[in-house]
Amino acid sequence: EMLELIQDLYDLNFKLYIFSNTSRSTFNVIDSKYDFLKYFTDVVIAEDTGYSKPSNESFEKLFEISKIPKSEIIYIDDGLDNIRQAEKYGMKVVRFVDADRLRVSLHKLI
Repeated sequence: EMLELIQDLYDLNFKLYIFSNTSRSTFNVIDSKYDFLKYFTDVVIAEDTGYSKPSNESFEKLFEISKIPKSEIIYIDDGLDNIRQAEKYGMKVVRFVDADRLRVSLHKLI
């Protein structure tokens, strides 16, 4: 279900970014199974930037890399601290619970 949602957003021309504290090697393992990284414009991870979410520096790095105005970003995360930090920057936020709820929440935002 999640991969289908990612494909749908990609097909709607959304710029998708992974912003994570998970290691690049973990993403590579997951990608080898699901082939999903091709849908993302970039992967912004703590291992590469030196900053972990929810630090200000990690978010500033995301803005620098994406070049998308903060108010146009829809930030999706399951971590409440990360959600709160994103809200401080003026991003639209959705707390991830499952793919079905995410789809409904995104539909309301777009």
